[in-house]
Amino acid sequence: MNRKYLEELKFEAYHNFRGIDCVYAYLIVFIALIIGLIFIVSNNLVIFLYFPVPVIITYITNIIMFAIVIYIWRNTFAFDIEKLEKNFSLFKEIIVFLIQMLVVYFMPITCVLFGFAFMNYAGIYDNHQLIQLIQLTIVLMFINILFLMPVNRNTYKWQNILLAISLLGVYLYYYIKNNEFLYSIDKLANFELFGSYPYVLFISFAISLRIGFNFFSMLEEFGYWDKKERLKYLEKQNK
Repeated sequence: MNRKYLEELKFEAYHNFRGIDCVYAYLIVFIALIIGLIFIVSNNLVIFLYFPVPVIITYITNIIMFAIVIYIWRNTFAFDIEKLEKNFSLFKEIIVFLIQMLVVYFMPITCVLFGFAFMNYAGIYDNHQLIQLIQLTIVLMFINILFLMPVNRNTYKWQNILLAISLLGVYLYYYIKNNEFLYSIDKLANFELFGSYPYVLFISFAISLRIGFNFFSMLEEFGYWDKKERLKYLEKQNK
């Protein structure tokens, strides 16, 4: 196999993973923030003063992670293949992957955060509600990561298909078992904001499939994932 061709595969896989797929979807968040702003302005500007401190911290955390993803993307194109192979770090790429997943899974949280300001204004906000929301989302994110592993490893092997279906079932079961508080909040606050959470969560899950594919494809090119399948593929290419 031509070495230059293999280097190109590595380089392409690396740049695909370091792309900003997870950021493009933030158009939904921007729309949600604009809608939230319109709601506040049309009701009472004083509501801006009622954003709870934990909610503000959550916004800031989201912005920081968003900025990190942009920074990583903007600093990826400076690499040449020799420097890339020399400095490649599995640990560092796992961290980048987790940051991308966090950015994607903070989407459904960010889309409903302004509702807590209305609730605080009405005197019915409790920090436990925000903690429940974050806990539900983070657990779903980690189940999603586990799901991505068999999906991106020898997909046609029956054991991986069974494992993927099982993990998808766990994902759905955990969400259904623990989502009741979202509808309770809507009922308590007399609006239907938190009922939109599952729709944005579905988009997060869909985007995670792309991120997972790019991540594990990159690991495969660098010899860290599904080595047997990679060798079979290269042997076919040699024929």
